[in-house]
Amino acid sequence: MSSTQPETVRAPNSTLRTRYFRLVFVVSVAVFVSLFVVFYQLVFSSIGNALSVQSSFFTAQVLGDVSDKFAKIDRETRALVRNRSVVRYVEAADVSGDANAINEFAEWWLKEVDNSAYAALAYLDKNARVLRVYRAETSRTSTNMGEAGDASISRVRLSDTQEYGATGQDAFVGLIRGSWKGIRDPMVFDKHTVLLADSTLLIRTVLPISKRKTGKVVGFLSVDLFFDEIIESDTQADRTLVLAKRDSDLILHDALSRTHRGEKVSEVYPGLAEVLLSAGEEDTVSCEVEFAGRSYRADAVSLQDPSWSFVALVADDKYFGGARSKGLLLVVVALCFVGIAGGSIYILSGRVETRTQYLASA
Repeated sequence: MSSTQPETVRAPNSTLRTRYFRLVFVVSVAVFVSLFVVFYQLVFSSIGNALSVQSSFFTAQVLGDVSDKFAKIDRETRALVRNRSVVRYVEAADVSGDANAINEFAEWWLKEVDNSAYAALAYLDKNARVLRVYRAETSRTSTNMGEAGDASISRVRLSDTQEYGATGQDAFVGLIRGSWKGIRDPMVFDKHTVLLADSTLLIRTVLPISKRKTGKVVGFLSVDLFFDEIIESDTQADRTLVLAKRDSDLILHDALSRTHRGEKVSEVYPGLAEVLLSAGEEDTVSCEVEFAGRSYRADAVSLQDPSWSFVALVADDKYFGGARSKGLLLVVVALCFVGIAGGSIYILSGRVETRTQYLASA
């Protein structure tokens, strides 16, 4: 009787050894966590992009209005610096001289122009000394001065060389004169905002007056415009407008805090000034800025003439505050779950590998 030997049954060779299971699992978990975090960031990035699109509509509307209005003002005011009587009077710089010609011309111009944005005109000599001031009489300036006016017609109020008092029909002219005290270079205030003593906010544009043949600058024309006639709205829903001058980094107007006028963008909103340099009429740039302990999303565009930047600010916490904290909590809980489950599987796979090696060596 022949003895029989039991057959040895071998397990089929695995293409993936057991000791590699933990490495594969760790990589898989890392990829899963990365996808989870990326998705979390993508959600808020999409919300931010939506806010930027809405802000771009606001800034584009303001930019378009300003561009169109300044183009019209530029066409209308060209005659004010080319008239021969104006050049002769300003060059003479004699405030006591005959001003009938320039007065008649200014009166004619203010009667002909149909633009409620004009507040006043001022002629200055080459040393920035105010020679003549003309107030455009509209219902707005007349009401402020206690007079009755016609909103549809602008009339000239002729001034002389004396300083006017704080009350009466020439008070507005006195405020315009006072705003030029201490100014040596009028062109610094070209396309600049000016706050009068009665809190009237103006946009001042300055044009040089030069002789035709030589091109020599003999004086300046200052055209003062009502700010809210040029920029009709500085807020839209929860967005506020910041207006800055590109070449000087100065804030011309800030609807979020009007005390910022005249301060530097780099000091009030750190990080925004550098971003504005790359902004264009078609290229909207975005960044995050901090102010008064709150985070704001800033979306900016720029205009070449006037050289201004338009920034729409919207507070992040209105859209991201609660969602970010809840989303972060969800991420932490999910990662804890993945960590516990992954740790258990990692330990289990380690035990399986140990027992497999033990059986293999038995």
